Amino acid sequence: MGNIYKSLGGVIGISLAIPVRYMHSSYTTANIDDIDNAIRLVKLIAENLNEKEYERIIKEL
Repeated sequence: MGNIYKSLGGVIGISLAIPVRYMHSSYTTANIDDIDNAIRLVKLIAENLNEKEYERIIKEL
């Protein structure tokens, strides 16, 4: 996946981490509010990312 960021004009990527307990065990626990808020955040980003906002982000990089 690393080469996608170098191809053509590049690709913007973002990571979103949800805090969890026992990540490296056979089960993981997370707070449901953290999961719900992460979903809300991704939805807000997707709904509000227009060409003007995209260009503003690119200029800041």
